[in-house]
Amino acid sequence: MPYTFSVVAVDYDGTIAQHDSVHPAALDAIAELRRQRRKVLLCTGRRVEELRDVFPDVDRHFDAIVAENGGLIVMASEIIWTADPLPDELDAVLGDAGVPFERGHVLIATHAHHAPETRKAIEELGLEAQLVYNRGALMVLPSGVSKGSGLLHAFGLLEVSRHSAIGIGDAENDHSLLQACEIGVAVGDAVSGLKAHADLCLDKPNGAGVAEFLAGPVLRGELSIRPRRW
Repeated sequence: MPYTFSVVAVDYDGTIAQHDSVHPAALDAIAELRRQRRKVLLCTGRRVEELRDVFPDVDRHFDAIVAENGGLIVMASEIIWTADPLPDELDAVLGDAGVPFERGHVLIATHAHHAPETRKAIEELGLEAQLVYNRGALMVLPSGVSKGSGLLHAFGLLEVSRHSAIGIGDAENDHSLLQACEIGVAVGDAVSGLKAHADLCLDKPNGAGVAEFLAGPVLRGELSIRPRRW
């Protein structure tokens, strides 16, 4: 008998949104899931302030937001930190190297082509930090922080099981999101590496694919998908 999932975790950019615009059908499908008393979480590499600038009512559409690639969680207007911020010394070294960046509460974001200088700065300071790619973007995060780690923390706060969850994403930094859930789904235009490890690859891209999937037979409990890793 097919399993009924009670939790869905979705990425933002490239999954439900393109060019700062959320796909209306995807948002409608999310609203319908929540009317069915299912939990929907948003997982993004963006800073909360940046996300609210482009999606002002984001908080009312989700039960929790995992932001800064797992560095913090927003739930019921409360911010929960999952890691300490990177040290301020890194800002100075990156600035001296000519690397443009934005600092969040936990992460530092720059462009992927600045990876060599960024890696050198981390090594110079002897930091325990990691580089995480998101298509053309690069994030510097404390070691062990990922969308998956943030999502598991949020599951605990919501008192839901990862085995009741479906994760949907499109890019390199979504591997951990998919792995944190029972079923991992890649949108139709996801990067090839994510598609190769997903339990299901959608036919349609970004928000159109998400909308169709959320209204489809898997969430209705009519079709089973066997996870690859259990």
